[in-house]
Amino acid sequence: MSELNCRVLVLRLDIKAKVFGGAINLGEAVKAAGTSSKFILKVDEKGRITIPLSVREVLNIEPGMLVELLVNPSDKTIVLKPLTTGVIANYRIRLRNRNEIVDIITTILEEGSELKHLELGESECSIGVLAMDNVMVEKLAEKLQMKGVNVIEYTTK
Repeated sequence: MSELNCRVLVLRLDIKAKVFGGAINLGEAVKAAGTSSKFILKVDEKGRITIPLSVREVLNIEPGMLVELLVNPSDKTIVLKPLTTGVIANYRIRLRNRNEIVDIITTILEEGSELKHLELGESECSIGVLAMDNVMVEKLAEKLQMKGVNVIEYTTK
């Protein structure tokens, strides 16, 4: 991003930027603002956006970290909230057949949880999942059961 584009972006943010050697440091500007900031981002062909490095640094967002996506259709807003904690849950499942595991993993990922480990036996499997909270752990168990999956038990750590 050129220095001119940085200046325009910082003006859009309505904050006073600190200037270091003629260049604007957006991370320092966001920290100095102390309030919410606005960035204009471009969506790529796969629907992805890149969170600017300065924002990731201020919010301590690291690769592989979970973020919560809040969608408000009425005012057409999206809010990303970094999750600093999560709950590890272990699900013990009786399998009807080995192909059922694909549906189970798909459900886990669709519900916004992260697969941490998988132990596959002849008729049972053990699945470790990182979920946002205990409510999500229970919702995932209910969703699996609604799909006909035989959840023997689940525990949290």
